[in-house]
Amino acid sequence: MHVDAITKNCRQNDTSVGYYTQPVKSGTYDLSKNAYVLVFHHDQFKNPKNNREGSANDMKQIKEFCQHYRCDRLDINENKTKAEVTRKMGEISRKDFTKNSCLIVFIMSHGSANDTIMAKDGQFYSFQDDVVEYCTSNRTLNDKPKLFVLQACRGDATMVADATPSMSYKGDIIIFQSSYQGAVSFRDTESGSFFMQAFLRLAHEHNSESIVKINPLLNQEFTNKNMPDGSTWFDLDNGRTQISGRNTSLRMTF
Repeated sequence: MHVDAITKNCRQNDTSVGYYTQPVKSGTYDLSKNAYVLVFHHDQFKNPKNNREGSANDMKQIKEFCQHYRCDRLDINENKTKAEVTRKMGEISRKDFTKNSCLIVFIMSHGSANDTIMAKDGQFYSFQDDVVEYCTSNRTLNDKPKLFVLQACRGDATMVADATPSMSYKGDIIIFQSSYQGAVSFRDTESGSFFMQAFLRLAHEHNSESIVKINPLLNQEFTNKNMPDGSTWFDLDNGRTQISGRNTSLRMTF
């Protein structure tokens, strides 16, 4: 992601975006306007046993990361119920993003099979149906990159078929997830999640390169990281096999 481009001066003229996607005119997305950053941070739950200690450090790192780049005021939503998440995403689906270059969404919580995410009330919402679909259905986000970064487990290796038809164009998306489908994500109760903090650091260190190059670097960090006891983070014998995942439909360099 050429996030350094977000710090450059805005162009004087906006380009209107219609319902249908526009032909690719250059090899790089226009990042001359502010990024819009949406955050769903779930670390305190109705059932205290589900509380995610250490996650506040991830939230702190996100705020510090965004200070380096030109963004609108962060849209932070902490410890929302499923109904509140759905209400917020309804607002996002109707919001006018013509003055923004891109949309960046961070989600941190517990996760389960089929990319469902736990809300404060213990109810699960769907990442694809309740988040991505609401973003891609917004016409003012057509032809603009939409980055999703998820820190959450992804179930127990059981995939459930999604029978809900997609009603919107799914181009210009890139998704980074803290673990591969069916795997768990690890979080330190004091320092926070290794994935989220490594992602933010690598994105900043490589901000002049395409963000698609981040995933191999992330997985190298997983395999090379040492634990406090001297063991390696990637340890099959002890059940530590976290590897991040990436899915993209970007048509240009971001």
